[in-house]
Amino acid sequence: MTDQTVFWIAGSVALSLGLVWFQYFVRARPTGSRWLLATLRFIAVLGLLLLLVNPKIEQSELVREPHRLLLLYDNSSSLQDSLSRKGMEAVRAAQKNGVSRPRACGLFPTRGRGRSVGD
Repeated sequence: MTDQTVFWIAGSVALSLGLVWFQYFVRARPTGSRWLLATLRFIAVLGLLLLLVNPKIEQSELVREPHRLLLLYDNSSSLQDSLSRKGMEAVRAAQKNGVSRPRACGLFPTRGRGRSVGD
């Protein structure tokens, strides 16, 4: 709720209370059921004023979803080619040596040298 809505709700409570106080305790003659009727009138007037104010309560919730990891396995004949084997061997060797992107073997594209895959 915004501060303005809270202000209008507080004003509605004060106006309802003032109206009921004036009607049942200042102007009217004392009766036995004055408190009951005053309470019922206060609830009714406050309800009508709150409907006019129309407060909106927004609730936001942060939901964390785990990332999806897709693992694709290719068992086609293109992976049986000797070039693919060399590429896989180069990747494994690079991983053993701690190199994150193997470029020196000539199987992977590099920037600035004009090589393509398989040169």
